[in-house]
Amino acid sequence: MDEETTEQYYLSAFKKLEDSGKNTWNWAAFFGGELWLLYRKMHMFCVLYILPQLFVWKILNNILCDDNGLEKQHLLLAIQVLWCVFYHALLGMFGNKIYYYQVKKNIKTGYHKCSEYGATSSVLFGICVLLWILAVLFCIISITDSNRCDYCCRDDVFLPFIIPLCSVILLIPIFIVSWIRDRRLLRDAMKRCNPPFDDELSEKNIRAVI
Repeated sequence: MDEETTEQYYLSAFKKLEDSGKNTWNWAAFFGGELWLLYRKMHMFCVLYILPQLFVWKILNNILCDDNGLEKQHLLLAIQVLWCVFYHALLGMFGNKIYYYQVKKNIKTGYHKCSEYGATSSVLFGICVLLWILAVLFCIISITDSNRCDYCCRDDVFLPFIIPLCSVILLIPIFIVSWIRDRRLLRDAMKRCNPPFDDELSEKNIRAVI
């Protein structure tokens, strides 16, 4: 979707939430998962979204990742895929509600008055895409290595679990830098306008932060 179509979609979805409290399905959130959260600059929600996945992966590892051979490795992968589909479906169902909360918070904070503020982050999105491509490739190699089943299960550590965890650790400093930059831009914008500023949930203000 182009920018205008995307804005119209979210304006319509937010209006339904405001009028009736009804959620609408978000395909971008479903397919993108944490990538969608990153792109939309919902950094804290992204961390909170990833951590339960890591927790579940570790539990599955403790249950299934042992010395019983490749068969359980395939079962582990299948269960993880089903869990990921279910988890992404939750974000597809409630993504617009989460995003609406973030939009209201941004408007109340005053980001709609900051012309330099970018409502999306392509840099964070690109970095996370590269990290997750690496994680997926590592999972495929480790699960399909029939000659060395212990390749992905070593010292009770599921190695594909480590890469997403490291991704979170590496992204947190980037989140902080991005947040500091946005706050600096907001502070400069507030100096240029006379408070109190317009913090109503108007279409104009919403468009400025999505």
